[in-house]
Amino acid sequence: PPRIYVPKKRAMQDWGIRADGRARPWLDPASTLVKAPSTVSIAYVALSARTDTANATTYSFAAVPIGTASSERIVIVTVHANGVNSGNTISSGTIGGSAATVIGSIASGVSTSGIMALLVTSGITATIAVTFSGGKGRCGIAVFEMTGASGATAYDSAGASAADPVSTTAV
Repeated sequence: PPRIYVPKKRAMQDWGIRADGRARPWLDPASTLVKAPSTVSIAYVALSARTDTANATTYSFAAVPIGTASSERIVIVTVHANGVNSGNTISSGTIGGSAATVIGSIASGVSTSGIMALLVTSGITATIAVTFSGGKGRCGIAVFEMTGASGATAYDSAGASAADPVSTTAV
């Protein structure tokens, strides 16, 4: 006759099964030890856009609206610059005098685009500055406010190469 394997009590416990045949608490959806993630509501608002047509390496935009002050407000700035030198990326940026995280920057010919972000809890306007690795002919920014997120993390970033690396950047 064929043999039937019946696991011993200890083996069943190792597999997350109780001796009575029920799942262990960490596998049991009815258990109070298993918590479903709470619903998160993330909102973002497009606030303003500015341009500067001067030839420069650093651009500064004064009194830019950054939204309503909040302990969870993340200010996101998209940047696009063109002209003068090719291959330049965003070296650094500030929002209200504090260093912003450059989440991504890419150059294609004389065009450069990027994103920077910072948790800014106070104020309704700020000076936003962007510095490039070399001179540009003009620069424009768009400013967004995001609330409800625990941070601004880039889960993927495109590059100029065929390979598309996945990376994360916490703000």
